[in-house]
Amino acid sequence: MVCPQFEESILNLDQLPPGERAAVEVHLAGCAGCRDFARDARGLDALLARRLQAPRLSASFEQRLLERLRAEAAPLSEGQRAERKRQMQAEFETALPRWRWLPAGRDARFQLLAWAVLVVWAVWMACRFLPRSAEIIGALGVVGNLQTILLGSLVGGIFLGLGLAPALVFRQFKRV
Repeated sequence: MVCPQFEESILNLDQLPPGERAAVEVHLAGCAGCRDFARDARGLDALLARRLQAPRLSASFEQRLLERLRAEAAPLSEGQRAERKRQMQAEFETALPRWRWLPAGRDARFQLLAWAVLVVWAVWMACRFLPRSAEIIGALGVVGNLQTILLGSLVGGIFLGLGLAPALVFRQFKRV
């Protein structure tokens, strides 16, 4: 098993300053778990180097990139600014219906308010009764990890219910 304080250093061994690298190498000489980890990391690096090829950029790529950056950074004329604003507004209005999944109107606002009240109530109930639940579980003779698991399951059930509630509350509404 790898020592947590050396894991990052082992992975970046080639980039370490000479003093740190020497300290890690001394540790590797005496720790079999870290030595195995370093061997596996080197093997993975070699495999990736053989299998993955870096993309080849054309000779003119850097020049084209610089020209495009300069063109994007150039100040726009008043007409260009107005046209760009019109384009962005059109894109926004086109994309907006896909994100309008919450219903509109007074009834919908009431449902959202009811949902918020339900969440606040559930959190209050959990804070109020979870300590008592821990006492009851402890009184049943359940202690240690099993008690933690049971309390975690109880909390998980509460939040699962809260997570599923919107699907039930808003089931008549669908995403556009």
